[in-house]
Amino acid sequence: MKEWKELDYLNYGEEIQKINASKYIMLEDSDKDMRSFPKFVWVMHNSGIKFACFYPIIGVHEPVGMLIIGYRDKVTPVDLEYIRRLIYPTI
Repeated sequence: MKEWKELDYLNYGEEIQKINASKYIMLEDSDKDMRSFPKFVWVMHNSGIKFACFYPIIGVHEPVGMLIIGYRDKVTPVDLEYIRRLIYPTI
């Protein structure tokens, strides 16, 4: 994926807030997700990522980072549920 440099991540603030509020988000490189998360989907599209999972890393009082897992191939719903159950409770 595209590497964020300096303060590039500030341009993603609104989308990051949506992800933090939802606890996790799974995005596809699709028109539907492009409407809600245009900047992240644009980066995914340009990186050849077909599907991505975004998991905020919660600190003591607030999010302190984010784990992003990108897939170049389509993922089945069974795979996604397994990934969510494996990762989400531990973050």
